Amino acid sequence: MKKNNGAIPIENVFICNNHSYVVDRFLCILKVTSQRDDEFYDIGVVRTQLDERIVSDENLIGVELLPIAALFAGDFICLDYRSHNQEPSVCVES
Repeated sequence: MKKNNGAIPIENVFICNNHSYVVDRFLCILKVTSQRDDEFYDIGVVRTQLDERIVSDENLIGVELLPIAALFAGDFICLDYRSHNQEPSVCVES
């Protein structure tokens, strides 16, 4: 993310737990102005849209799941801070 700030991968298929996933694109961090077509892929915009799906504690300051890539069919690759807040694991969130 630091190097490219969002991208569409050339090799976009990966297998996890015997299931194939297709990465649509990695998310980016943008200043949302409603003037760009790719603002839909801003991490903050995606996180706001997913709040009901990814927030389990409304009083939490920060995030438990941080979406970093959009997958085909509406799933997301997320950094999962629920078990360890300094070293997140990676998960697929439906």
